[in-house]
Amino acid sequence: RESSILVLFDENAQTIGFSVKTPLRNCPEIRRVVEDAPADDNQCFFGSDLGVDPKYREQRLSFLMENMQVSRLFVSHSHEITRTSASNYKRIAGNLKSGKRRLPYTEEVTMPRTDGSVRSDKRIYFERSLEKSADADFYLEGVVIARPGGNDTAIVFDTVPRQEQGDLSRIIQENYPGVEQVMFVEQRDGKPFGQMAGGEFCGNATRSLAYILAKDGLLAKNLAQRISVSGSSMPLDVLVAGGKSQSQMPVNPDKVQVSDVLEGVSIVALEGISFLVFEENTDYARQLSECTTEEAKKEYVMSLLVEYELDQNLACGALALSRKDDRLYMEPYVYVRDTGTLYYETACGSGTTAVGLLEAARRHESLTGLEIYQPSGKPISVNVDYDGKHYQRASINGPVEILFDKSMPLNYPDSQVFQENNHVKVKKNNGSSQGYIPAIAG
Repeated sequence: RESSILVLFDENAQTIGFSVKTPLRNCPEIRRVVEDAPADDNQCFFGSDLGVDPKYREQRLSFLMENMQVSRLFVSHSHEITRTSASNYKRIAGNLKSGKRRLPYTEEVTMPRTDGSVRSDKRIYFERSLEKSADADFYLEGVVIARPGGNDTAIVFDTVPRQEQGDLSRIIQENYPGVEQVMFVEQRDGKPFGQMAGGEFCGNATRSLAYILAKDGLLAKNLAQRISVSGSSMPLDVLVAGGKSQSQMPVNPDKVQVSDVLEGVSIVALEGISFLVFEENTDYARQLSECTTEEAKKEYVMSLLVEYELDQNLACGALALSRKDDRLYMEPYVYVRDTGTLYYETACGSGTTAVGLLEAARRHESLTGLEIYQPSGKPISVNVDYDGKHYQRASINGPVEILFDKSMPLNYPDSQVFQENNHVKVKKNNGSSQGYIPAIAG
């Protein structure tokens, strides 16, 4: 297949990395995916495979191998196409930094795992010209991507004007499509304030922010403290301990409402977000399961949110709730009015709280450590203080992983118009470094 194969060995002649690049003309299955990509099949090669021993992944061997192969293939080729997982944020950042631009194609794949289960993955594609050197359009200097039980969340520490946060959030998610939401860290009275782009409340983003602040020594571990975030009228208690992050939820006894609207269908109204919750044996659940594409499911969910006028709220969502082997599972969709986004989320802290409040009402008792399994396959636990009439307090708890913690290269999405010559200088909150973000036209 005329492939270029590069293998790296350590001093003991053990393989520690490999890279395979193949002419695009020999990859018809890839050309079908990227059918409109601006590359001549005879002048383009595809990075078909890449692997690095986990012990060496922090030594940038993948980029070393890529540069070695590109310098050789540049003699006979003018373009390169590569692909990676939508959640491989370090690889995405490396692609953008090397001048590659994301192509508007995604590919859903399923892979068997050693335990017999099947893992789904979304793959994305990048393209670059080898005839000219390039870099990303701009950088953010302080971004952490966390995974709080799923629901990958970007926490941006660069100072970003409030009016630009919504547009920048969309830019981040277009370049890093595995990111489901973005929180911007502002400063209020010398303390960090977590601001969601749409002004909504997000429990998992709050847990992520607390975990990051504790990791960086800005928040004590093993001690309950308070932080402030958008969508909550009061500071919230957080506790980071044992690799887990717990956050109080904004449950105001005077504002929380749990009401049944149909058999197996309820509305749970929290401060900052409301949810339509329906059980698996309802017509809503059946009609959702009959939708054959993710787009069709989103359209159906949106029709329900409009029908119940929940879309008028700052944020709202729909939860399909199921029970199996004494476990609770949920499928969450969340809509944010001011950003106009509707996401099927791999985990949802606010949705977990809504289920917890609903379960407490049905059981007529408080709940401690009730696990709600997320689409990620991981549980988030919820605690609810309930006296049979009023909800006094609720919190969620679970592990948080750090997936990305460095400067973030970004490209302007081709679908939007930017004033590239009118940049706004921004500084990280500690004033230690600078970056640039675009001012949005219009």
